[in-house]
Amino acid sequence: MLIPCPECKQQISEQATSCPKCGRPMSRDDRAKATDAARGQKVVGCSVLIVLAIVLALWMSAELRIPVRSIPPSPPPPPRTLQAPSYVLEVVRGDWNWRKVSDRYVTAEGRVRNISGEPLHNVMAVVEFESEDGTFITSEDVLIDYDPLLPNQISPWSVIVTWNPAMRNGGATVRFRSFDGEALRTKVVE
Repeated sequence: MLIPCPECKQQISEQATSCPKCGRPMSRDDRAKATDAARGQKVVGCSVLIVLAIVLALWMSAELRIPVRSIPPSPPPPPRTLQAPSYVLEVVRGDWNWRKVSDRYVTAEGRVRNISGEPLHNVMAVVEFESEDGTFITSEDVLIDYDPLLPNQISPWSVIVTWNPAMRNGGATVRFRSFDGEALRTKVVE
């Protein structure tokens, strides 16, 4: 065990006969007093730790006994009323057409208006061609010219497809979607 030197307070062995720092001789009496004092400090320190541990244990057990108030569940959200989706685009029926432009190609072109009140990004026109009896022939899609399409703005669009003689007396339809495939509700007006 280490004890303090009575002269310089340097920690020295309890068996040392003199302090290695200041050289003060240590009598048997000096060593016994210092050893008793150091042991007393250790006992006090250990006692304080034990008392703190008991207080902490009591506090923790009291905390565990406190009833926990349960939080009542929040009320369920009000039922959603399903509304028909709003139209976001408008096409004037006579504002688009398709025609043969050469022996090999057909073009479809028109204009579309944003009526959603929000800018629309990556709008695609999808034109499907069918024969006279309604059989599907081909389709083509294209990003419309303006991106974003601002509220109330009109954007042109056009696609070119390879001519198929079955198109001669057939028809074509146009619809619009976002680039990721989501259909955009389109209102056709006269």
